[in-house]
Amino acid sequence: MNDNASRNTRALRWFAAAGCAALLSGCAAVYSPVPMGEEPMAIDAEQWDGLWTAPDIGLVVKTVDAEQGLLDVLMIDGTTTQSSLVQLMRSGGWVFASVRVEEEPDTDEPLPSPPEGADATDEGTAGPDDESGLVIADAKPWAFLRVVNKEDTLVIWMPHADRFRRAIERGHLPGRIAEEEAGDPVYLGTLTADHYRLITESTEGVLMDWDEPVVLVRSGR
Repeated sequence: MNDNASRNTRALRWFAAAGCAALLSGCAAVYSPVPMGEEPMAIDAEQWDGLWTAPDIGLVVKTVDAEQGLLDVLMIDGTTTQSSLVQLMRSGGWVFASVRVEEEPDTDEPLPSPPEGADATDEGTAGPDDESGLVIADAKPWAFLRVVNKEDTLVIWMPHADRFRRAIERGHLPGRIAEEEAGDPVYLGTLTADHYRLITESTEGVLMDWDEPVVLVRSGR
């Protein structure tokens, strides 16, 4: 397998297997306490359902709830038969795809409702007395990607862990760096509309891994 195909495989496993591979392998990664984005994205199943392929990898996508932007995603690479529930959310002109991080992903577990504001107190977000916006210790984080779906082509960008780490260290984003964990993963805190603008408008630099997108083409429905 060439380097590009290998990168595609790692990225899509991270996307389709609820971040499990990234956690277990100690890869540098960025996690959110809730599905990334500000509002669910209503979708047209005709534009999403089908088989999407890249070198040595494939995703079978099926719409679960078009209004709420929920997809069932099965990765095809010979390693798993477990599908994952993916939440699509909007922020500005971006679409984020998020999956719940579980050691043993359970697609029967319902997705929590996204917070209505930055002061949300659902599991995985900061509590009302925590002004720092840091993730609580027992939070179940979400792995996320940026996705663009256009004319039967799906382009995926992963978050760039080092850039998010620097944004937290400089106080541009709330969160913490888990230096006690393998790979020093980044856990974002509760994001406000201003934080999302910083990410989507790149006002403090590009935070996604812009140079290495994964590109899939739909070959069946």
